[in-house]
Amino acid sequence: EENLSVHVFEVDKRVQKPEQGIEQRISENWVFYLLIVAAIIVVAILLMYFYKTKKQSEIFLTEEDKMIIDYIKRMNGRVYLKELRQALELPSTTAWRRVKRLEKMGIVETHRTPAGLIIILKK
Repeated sequence: EENLSVHVFEVDKRVQKPEQGIEQRISENWVFYLLIVAAIIVVAILLMYFYKTKKQSEIFLTEEDKMIIDYIKRMNGRVYLKELRQALELPSTTAWRRVKRLEKMGIVETHRTPAGLIIILKK
């Protein structure tokens, strides 16, 4: 009888070990899925933020910004800063700041040349 009870105890231990392993795996899977859901939420929030920021920057075009864009379009998408200032009668600093702002918004790009700063309208 003593041998039998020892064997029964060992059998019980063996039966309990897999159950604990399953519970641990379920717990690990739950944490893994929670991390995936959290990552998806973070990515979605970042995408919404960048989309909203880009949209807001497009909304806030001043009249001067619109005049600059229209003038560059009329000049086949390329103009020197000096020509732009003279044509629109803008002070140098104002024209330069407006162009830099449009560049930051992704509307134009600028390149330094020996003849001066050239402004190119992005398509």
